[in-house]
Amino acid sequence: MSSFLLRVCLMMTAIGTLAYSKSHSTRKPIGTGIEVNVRVLYDDGVAPSASYTEDHNVGSQPIGKKFEEIFQKVQEKFKQENVLIKVNAPKVKPLKNKDIRVLLNGSTTELDGQRTLLQLVKTQKQHISRKNEIVYFFTKTGIFSQGREDDNLPIRRTNVQTRGTFCSTNVSAAVVMYYEKEPEDFPFRATALIFGSTREFSLKSEDFKYMNDTFARCNKNVDTESTDEQNAH
Repeated sequence: MSSFLLRVCLMMTAIGTLAYSKSHSTRKPIGTGIEVNVRVLYDDGVAPSASYTEDHNVGSQPIGKKFEEIFQKVQEKFKQENVLIKVNAPKVKPLKNKDIRVLLNGSTTELDGQRTLLQLVKTQKQHISRKNEIVYFFTKTGIFSQGREDDNLPIRRTNVQTRGTFCSTNVSAAVVMYYEKEPEDFPFRATALIFGSTREFSLKSEDFKYMNDTFARCNKNVDTESTDEQNAH
């Protein structure tokens, strides 16, 4: 019986993969000509060091080069979804303003995702000069969503982001968990939502429409001055 169930599962997986590939192959590409400028901040957990320097390493690799490779893989993941954006090499700096990190209520180690995101937006507004720029804060600290201060069951998140803000008058930003095994996965998810998708992965036709509407803004004369109000998720 177990062998039979295994064969059924494999057949269902193959059928699902075939259907997914077929829908992608017939989907009209979007995002051609759209460039994404990336700014990266990271904390000590990503590249521990006693002093903040540009030569932090992840393993034996300079961290700037590491993040460049990560975002090239993010670009490739979008390409696999027929979203043909270009992600430019990121500007990478260590996090110096520790006030960006807002701890979860009652915790000494975990981050309150939404409040950290709001602090990131607040502190980075003056540094964002282009509407197609996204700032990412990478951390290995746990990221949680907490609905109320007395919420005893906060939800662990891989990222929180300003959804649908790309190429708008608002700052585009994300707080992202740095994951060693597949470090491109979580920034890809955050970026898809910043583009206006309703899903972090396995994008559907409606997500393509929302993202395409967002990309259409990039070619318009949008005032790049950021506003205080953000659609934080």
